[in-house]
Amino acid sequence: MAEYIGLDSGVAEDKSGPVSPAPVTEDAVFGEITESGLNYQDVGWVGTVALMMKTQFGLGVLSIPQILDSLGNITDIIYLSVIAAITTWSNYVIGTFKLKHPMVYAIDDAGDLIFGRVGREVLGFAVCIYWIFCSSSALLSTSIRLNAVSAQGTCTADFVAMSAFVSFGLASIRTLGKIKWTAWIGVGSVFTAVMITTIEVGVQDRPPTAPMTDPWISDYKLVGHPSFTKAITEVSSVVFAYAGIPGFFPIAAEMRNVALYTRSLFICQAAMPAIYIAIGTVIYYYCGSYVASPALGSAVIVLHVNRKSVLSWLSR
Repeated sequence: MAEYIGLDSGVAEDKSGPVSPAPVTEDAVFGEITESGLNYQDVGWVGTVALMMKTQFGLGVLSIPQILDSLGNITDIIYLSVIAAITTWSNYVIGTFKLKHPMVYAIDDAGDLIFGRVGREVLGFAVCIYWIFCSSSALLSTSIRLNAVSAQGTCTADFVAMSAFVSFGLASIRTLGKIKWTAWIGVGSVFTAVMITTIEVGVQDRPPTAPMTDPWISDYKLVGHPSFTKAITEVSSVVFAYAGIPGFFPIAAEMRNVALYTRSLFICQAAMPAIYIAIGTVIYYYCGSYVASPALGSAVIVLHVNRKSVLSWLSR
């Protein structure tokens, strides 16, 4: 037998099997977290801000200018502010709920606590459908932008397939702590894209879809008078712009210190409506009723990058 006698105690200790590493911490969701295993709680409050903003910013910013055309500038700003206040409270409740119920990881766990097995299955199915639609929206926006900056004849479906392949690879990363850097890249890239569009609509003569008769003046309106169906559709789009709430459950679960969740939340929720209002108002002011949805199509792209132009420049 593989055993030895302790020098001090004189007690035989069994050394026949590997010794399990001592747990670093014990979590109600992930169990024992050890140094040799995956660390599912490796997101600081700064990384949490990035993850929170990415779950929302990419969803609605591209549709905000079109919403302004339907509801009017002033009306839409009111809606954006009201929905921001409602979602801020909802997201705050997620943090307090997590502190009181540490075993909750996602919204289906919350459904199980409130409604039992039926609540878990219904909410679990609903959140899966929700993320499918969110992913589809992101893939569509990506393909539109790639078409805009490329002079190649690549089909939009090809750009969608390429984006889906990259998304699948990134989604295979198992912890938010290892993927939080992509949140910074995502927020930065979307912000850069919409800022380029915002600058372009300010310097271009008119939107691409506007009539080519001179002179052209933007026909923006402060208060719109849409039909009931149109108004409900646009209000739903405003709600979708803040609809990253289901993603806040796992973000809170993978924080190092859940007590700092509220700090990250307030930073995120202060930035989101400010960005939405600023970018949406500027793009709509210059494009008027000819604003496109997604908003990236509202600008005449000044720079087209393709392989031939780059090679031509390098050969000079």
